[in-house]
Amino acid sequence: MTTPCVEELHLLRQIPYLAVMDDAGLHSLVRSAFQRSYPAGALILVEGDPCPNLLVVQSGRVKASLLSPGGREHILDIYGPGEAINEISVFDNSPSVTTVQALEETHILVIDNAVFQRSLREYPEMTRAALTTLAKRCRQLVSTIADLSLRTVTARLAGLLLDCAANPREATLSRGQMAARLGTVREVVSRSLRDLERLGLIRIERDQIVLLKPDELARLAERQ
Repeated sequence: MTTPCVEELHLLRQIPYLAVMDDAGLHSLVRSAFQRSYPAGALILVEGDPCPNLLVVQSGRVKASLLSPGGREHILDIYGPGEAINEISVFDNSPSVTTVQALEETHILVIDNAVFQRSLREYPEMTRAALTTLAKRCRQLVSTIADLSLRTVTARLAGLLLDCAANPREATLSRGQMAARLGTVREVVSRSLRDLERLGLIRIERDQIVLLKPDELARLAERQ
C-alpha cells in the first residue's frame, strides 16, 4: 500500500485510541496495512490462534464467539465497520481469546503489529485512550455475566430486542444467533418470543419482530 487512502484514514479515526494520533501517525499505520476479504461464514480467527496484527472491520459484520467442546456457541459481540476485533491479543501479545466469523461478506484492514507498537511508544495518549476502551470492554463483560446469572431469558431477550432496534449490526440476528447471544438454545428463545407477543410487547411478522411497547420491554429488561 503506497499511499494512504482517505477512506482508510477515516476508518481508523473511528477507533478512539487511533483518533488521538496526528495525520502523520495515521498515515504510517495505513501504509503498513493490507486488506483481507472473507465470504459469509468464513472463519477469520479461531480461539487460540496467534493474531499479532490489529484487525479492523472495513465493511461487513463479524461475530466473536466462545465455543464449548460440544459445539455450543456463545456470541460475545458483533463488530461492524470501524471496529477492531482483536484488541486484547494486540495489547498483550497473546493468542486470540475468541473465534471470529464473518456474518456476511467482510473486508478486514490488517495493521502491522510492529508499526502499531511503535505508534504506542510515540503517542502516549494512545495508551490512555486504549485503557478507556479496554475498561469499557470490561464493563460490558461484567454486564454480560450479570445478565446470564441474575436475569431470566425473557428479560435478557427483551434487552436484546431493544439493542437490535437501536443498533444496525444486531438488527438481522436469526433465532439461533439470538440464542447464542443470550447463552441459551433456539427453542427457549422461540418460547420467550411467544411470551412477549402474548403480553402485547412485540408482534412477530414472518422474520420481522416489531416492538410495540419498548418502554415496557425496557422495564422487563430491568434497564429502568
